[in-house]
Amino acid sequence: MSDVPSGQAARGQVKVDLALRPEKPGLALLTATNSGSSSLTVVGWPRLSFTTTAGEPAEVVVEQVPLPQEPRPIELRPGQTAFAGVRLLVDDRIRTAAIGSVVAQLDGTEEVTVNIISTTGEPLTNTGRLKARDARIGTLQPTPEDVLVGL
Repeated sequence: MSDVPSGQAARGQVKVDLALRPEKPGLALLTATNSGSSSLTVVGWPRLSFTTTAGEPAEVVVEQVPLPQEPRPIELRPGQTAFAGVRLLVDDRIRTAAIGSVVAQLDGTEEVTVNIISTTGEPLTNTGRLKARDARIGTLQPTPEDVLVGL
């Protein structure tokens, strides 16, 4: 692991994508890539916050779940990626919010706007079609294997 504290190493060097999965509505793979020139350490869960299409905070309840396993430190060298599963729950039509944007923050990093990727692999241009009332987020992992299981 790097001897540099994650908060010092990570400032401004993370790119976050949320790729919607075609196999199940609401399921998404979050990728956090070190886009900087020095290593950084991440641990736990990405913290996500949502805004509505009107730019106001969305009332999306976020639950962090220890899936596929408990949190552990992951060193990301430049260009490396950590992965987490995300499930957006939309069962309640009354409380469901149309999402305008998503912001992520990893341990010790600044908040970054999340790039939402549609099921076709292209950037989602009409984010208002993405709706949620709750979100379940798994732990960051060094590989994408099993990060969507159990969400």
